Amino acid sequence: MKVLHGHSDRSDEELEVNVLVPQNSKQLADFVKLQNRKSGEKLTLPDDGVLITEKLASKTNTDVGDEIIVTKSDGSEVRLKVAGITENYTFHYIYISQALYEQTFGEQAQFNYVMAQLKDELKAEKTEKGEESTRKGQLATELMKMPEINAVVYTTQTIDTFNNVINALSLVVAVFIIAAAALAFVVLYNLSNININERVRELATIKVLGFYDKEVDAYIYRENVFLTVIGIALGLVGGIFLHRFVVNVAEVDVVMFGRTIGWLSYVLAAAMTALFAVLVNWIMHFRLKKISMVESLKSVE
Repeated sequence: MKVLHGHSDRSDEELEVNVLVPQNSKQLADFVKLQNRKSGEKLTLPDDGVLITEKLASKTNTDVGDEIIVTKSDGSEVRLKVAGITENYTFHYIYISQALYEQTFGEQAQFNYVMAQLKDELKAEKTEKGEESTRKGQLATELMKMPEINAVVYTTQTIDTFNNVINALSLVVAVFIIAAAALAFVVLYNLSNININERVRELATIKVLGFYDKEVDAYIYRENVFLTVIGIALGLVGGIFLHRFVVNVAEVDVVMFGRTIGWLSYVLAAAMTALFAVLVNWIMHFRLKKISMVESLKSVE
């Protein structure tokens, strides 16, 4: 079926969606995780509204309480009130109770999809030869022999497909991280180098006055530390908006990537920047130590 937002001031984008009608609404939560991603609130399927997936809501600019227009295969349209938006990362779904479906669509629900949870003894096992042989595969083969069954799909297959997409993107992310790290090092190094070149006479004068090497280093280090702290603060804040932009651009219509940034990401970003600052300061220590007091003071401004 196709879904189109029902308000004229909203998006009119059409999307292919799967309408899922459970035979028992109370048991749906045993197979499908229904919750609001932002609040963590558990959702139940009501009889006066539908639950839609988050990506579908985002693509059609739909909020709770809005109506969406669903176009059936025969071209007729029905309006459904959105009672909740549930977390979901692959494909678009509309969850509707059997009573509301029959009332809205004017026909009885035809149940043609079975959800089941496998027991632990059906999990994958490895043979002695190292080739993977799973009882799940055997079960699928047996089920496909039944004329009533057209296909068998495991959730793990969808998870594996999603993980393959993420792993492919991980390489791109790694390249960006390395490039950003190299840029941070080069910028800090050049700033420190230029700073020292422009203040050679000043630093030489400090040495003449009896300042020790560590005190001369601290004279320059304080500025680097100040710039590093400002860079970390601005980078962490700006990174939030950059993350949202990159995720929105990289996503395809039927896939939603995670929106949450883990605290470890903030810690690692700040730690790497601080590490480069320390490395640059260590390199600059030898540069400052080589400043000749006599030659520097003899140079012309």
